[in-house]
Amino acid sequence: MKRACCLILFFPVLWAQPRPSSSVYDFGKVGLESDIRHTFIFRNDADAPIEIQEVQLTSPLIVTKMTSRIAPGAQGQVTVEMQKPFKHGEFEGGVVVHFKNDLRQAETFYVEGEIVPPVEFLPHNVIFLSTQHGEAKSAVVEVVNHQADPMQILHAECDSARFLCDLSTIESGQRYRLTVTLKGEGPAGTRTDTIVLPTSSPERPFLQIKTFSKIRDRVYAFPDSIDFETISADYLKTHPQMTGFLTQNVTIFQAHGTDFQATVQTDIPFLHVSTHGSEQFHDRVELTVSVTPEKLKAGAVKGSITVSTNDPDFPKLIVPVAATVEGTW
Repeated sequence: MKRACCLILFFPVLWAQPRPSSSVYDFGKVGLESDIRHTFIFRNDADAPIEIQEVQLTSPLIVTKMTSRIAPGAQGQVTVEMQKPFKHGEFEGGVVVHFKNDLRQAETFYVEGEIVPPVEFLPHNVIFLSTQHGEAKSAVVEVVNHQADPMQILHAECDSARFLCDLSTIESGQRYRLTVTLKGEGPAGTRTDTIVLPTSSPERPFLQIKTFSKIRDRVYAFPDSIDFETISADYLKTHPQMTGFLTQNVTIFQAHGTDFQATVQTDIPFLHVSTHGSEQFHDRVELTVSVTPEKLKAGAVKGSITVSTNDPDFPKLIVPVAATVEGTW
């Protein structure tokens, strides 16, 4: 390979090798508008001058300044800078300095850190909450301002009938903690909501956090539905051993149950559903849902499994089942 002054390359092998701390520039956690540059220094301990022939770098690093000729006992310098626009996420880069005539072993340096957005949500800006009816469940999100100017989060706006939202200040203008509690009240089911955080920032007057929440009744199924997607009768005729891969398992729970029992029936002719309890847990019944290929008929399938229980308040539970059958056995 013909060498040029500066080559932009990627060096995955470098991170498998030990790295002296003196050769690593860790720029930490910085925002998209930050300037990332650093000068690496090395010394010529030889009796003769050395000259840099090329510098290999990981994109988007570039060399902005370097010492081309280093006298004996003197220090050489290579200044690198990361070009914008930055990409979010962790960065690991390499800088390899090669010398003319191979008079000296190449110098290897490392650049690492994390590029973060102007406003960061930790762990993320989506909340998933699932709870039993009558039981509260909470999640915490921290909001971090990486902008140069402070940004006040004024309050939190959420559906008070479903959630409790508590906003606290960790560092004014920079870091806030939002605690979202799903109250477990109201009708059971799944909902998607948006929590709005008004701010003092003209550029970002509102921040948003999505919430996906689910309130379950005392008796519930997991998963709460079955979708076989596409079942090919012709394929199963020639590959009967694959029928077992269509089997699905569903668990019916009774929260805090001690002697839960259930029986099942289905309106889908090609399904066979068996039940069995657990010797260790007495709050659940396991369903094994299998396909009888000889009963397959072409067409769209929308049916259900009806679960009859010994719970006086929830004597019946419906598990929807969907499929598309191609071909008839």
